Amino acid sequence: MTSAPHGIITARGQGAVSYDQLAFLDNNILLVAINQRTVTSAVSRADVDLPAAVLLVFDVRQRNLLRTAQRPIEKQDYSLQALNGGRFAIRSESGVQVCSVDLTCRESIPGTTNNGPLLASPSGDTFVVGGYGETEQVLFGSAPLREVNRFRPASQSVLPGNDASTLRFEGNSVYVSETGKPERTLALSATAGSYVSPSRFLSDSEIAISESNNTLLVSRLDGSVLYRIAVAPWYQGTSIFPSSGGKRFGIRETHYTRLNSIVHFTDIDEHRPYDFERIRLFESASGKLMFETQRDPRPYNNALTLPALSPNGRLLATINKGFLEVYEVP
Repeated sequence: MTSAPHGIITARGQGAVSYDQLAFLDNNILLVAINQRTVTSAVSRADVDLPAAVLLVFDVRQRNLLRTAQRPIEKQDYSLQALNGGRFAIRSESGVQVCSVDLTCRESIPGTTNNGPLLASPSGDTFVVGGYGETEQVLFGSAPLREVNRFRPASQSVLPGNDASTLRFEGNSVYVSETGKPERTLALSATAGSYVSPSRFLSDSEIAISESNNTLLVSRLDGSVLYRIAVAPWYQGTSIFPSSGGKRFGIRETHYTRLNSIVHFTDIDEHRPYDFERIRLFESASGKLMFETQRDPRPYNNALTLPALSPNGRLLATINKGFLEVYEVP
């Protein structure tokens, strides 16, 4: 087992699991959460947010590490989200907390200890917590902090949009709700469902829907189709990451090169690490490709870190082989 600076574990084996996350708090300030553990025996439910994650705040323009802190954060996906006003939310066994750029956090929000993902709207003015088909999903406004809506556990996945808009999925059906308007069904179909849909809001007016196993559909909130993008299968880890400004969004895909598949033809279950990662950035309104990079992400342990976009869509932050990399995109 090896680790990069600040302790990021990259080598597979020895029970290492990783839920590291990246979040831009403004156009220059980047939050990195090193959220990992080494499991040597069974872990009780009460310990899934330990050891504490290491939080690092960088000024990427000045290339300075501004401050660090440690906070218990759930060892699960979707346990940290950027909010508006330079804030962010974290989820632990004590519930959801809203934190400031100086890494101080408020008391946990009552009623947020239920198991389930933490998802924020692109602008960070709303977030939802709960779900996995087991508990209600609760939609909160982030400033001021208030409960906005509740969704029954039967809902497959609820995604928050700006200004309390929501996308809700049941089976292949897609429902949209805009602030002050009744929920309506869109004439669209979503697949690759699970209890956290890979679909996302991109802005106030555009949504990205996992239309088929290999297709991303981008439409307006009224369901009118703008364009489609071919993607690697969602079950291989294809993910969408929007910018809070709404003008650009990214797609991260992972899979195997052809040579890797030929050499490892006996790996029917595909338990080996992916050796190909592609990150693309697009204009939300037009689908125009703005940036693309391809790489072999190895070594890494059980999961790759989802990239993050700055609010203006000009900076792309990634973790590559345990090191933070930031790209500037014109």
